[in-house]
Amino acid sequence: MNKVWENFISILKDGYRNWNVYSARSSRKEFWLWALHVWLFAVVTRPLESSVEGASVLILLPVIPSIAMWVRRIHDTGHRVWWCIIPGIGGIINLVFLLSGTDTTETRWVRPEERLA
Repeated sequence: MNKVWENFISILKDGYRNWNVYSARSSRKEFWLWALHVWLFAVVTRPLESSVEGASVLILLPVIPSIAMWVRRIHDTGHRVWWCIIPGIGGIINLVFLLSGTDTTETRWVRPEERLA
């Protein structure tokens, strides 16, 4: 359990540290642990909105790092992000890409072995 916790904390640190890195890759595990963090963050900060002044701004903290993590995850599957913003079917394409495994071929973004994490 301790190793899992250390891995989770490492992914959080890398996610916030690399908030402006879009030309890299993020593994499926890294992306979904980040998504778990964002969900837990929202669950914790949501009740604070009504009781603490300025807490509504706090909930926006993971937005930009989440976009960067999403772009890196799409790159990890070997696709371009533009496929995911097509009106109508973009959501389905996005979900398929996010659930897909890593594309092991070298892409224009980065080779698979040169991940951030």
